[in-house]
Amino acid sequence: MKVASQQTRVYLDEFDLSGDLNSSALDLRNELANVTTFADSGPRRVEGNYDTTHQHTGFFDGAGDGIDDAVFAALGSDDDHCLAQLFGGDAEGSVGYESVVRIERQPRVARVGEAVSLSFDAAGSNGTARAVVVRNGSITGVDTGTGRDLGATSAGQVVVATARVVSGTFTNLALDIQQSNDDGSTDPYANVNGLAFTFSEPGVSRKTISAATEAWKRVRVTGFAGTSAQLLVTIGVLQGA
Repeated sequence: MKVASQQTRVYLDEFDLSGDLNSSALDLRNELANVTTFADSGPRRVEGNYDTTHQHTGFFDGAGDGIDDAVFAALGSDDDHCLAQLFGGDAEGSVGYESVVRIERQPRVARVGEAVSLSFDAAGSNGTARAVVVRNGSITGVDTGTGRDLGATSAGQVVVATARVVSGTFTNLALDIQQSNDDGSTDPYANVNGLAFTFSEPGVSRKTISAATEAWKRVRVTGFAGTSAQLLVTIGVLQGA
């Protein structure tokens, strides 16, 4: 199904930058080494690793937790950042890409007659996962999300779960990723070892496991103290792992 670009949502760590951006691009490139020799009748190549670059254009917003605040904090920080490019939107069941990146450049431009622009480019600093939004909503207490058939994974495949608490007033939020063979019909949901998260303030956390998992997965909020919190969780399989 085709989708309009207006549905795209972009998160850098826990910051939702969608209201400041009007362009988001993800470029995935394979490393293809040329190994052609004199004896070959045509080109020969071998495939190595892959790389990603990410380009974003938008508008300057100097408010706290706005795009300028979020992007400038990454300058010279020597830190990895979790970047979600959700080209199908951030509704539950939507598909996007979760990458670990480092910010390369972030020009700001002011021109007479135009809004001040702010763009940023990022480069991959770990793998990228094609991920599905499994939970996006306001949390006010213990909560069980809808199960999603994401497909079973075998041992050795790396499952990536990224949890973001975008905003909220709370002192504790604890959640588990759970799994089942059949959406709990005959196989009850159980916690996935290694995919438990705890937050005491807005933030992002990314966890990976390489053990086999069952097809159906969901989010179970097991503890909450506070008024409310906006939670976004994606799950995918790391490409190339």
